[in-house]
Amino acid sequence: MEIDWIDIAVTISTTGLFALIGFVWRSSHKITVMSQKVEDLTRRVGRMENDHGKAMDRIHSIVKDRSNLMSKESYREDSREIQRAIHMAHYRLEQEEKERNRHEGQEPVRKLPYK
Repeated sequence: MEIDWIDIAVTISTTGLFALIGFVWRSSHKITVMSQKVEDLTRRVGRMENDHGKAMDRIHSIVKDRSNLMSKESYREDSREIQRAIHMAHYRLEQEEKERNRHEGQEPVRKLPYK
């Protein structure tokens, strides 16, 4: 019985050729999918950078407008109003605590600081 080496060689070479074609196809498919993902991510990053630029421009304009609108006198008046509100909140908390302690028969536990 003689071995037909040519048939074996053709079978091996054909198998190798199909394996090579399959490998190249799979690799090119993976590369295509990854390049699409890269394009999508690049587009998203570009949109984020654009949005960040718009937000920073808006913040800059708000700060610029605020500094133009705020005079020293209006700043002082706002500051006084805030201090009054803080004192009123402290006073209310202290009164509520006194009321609670009166019902429990205890002395106030703490005094809130005033300026």
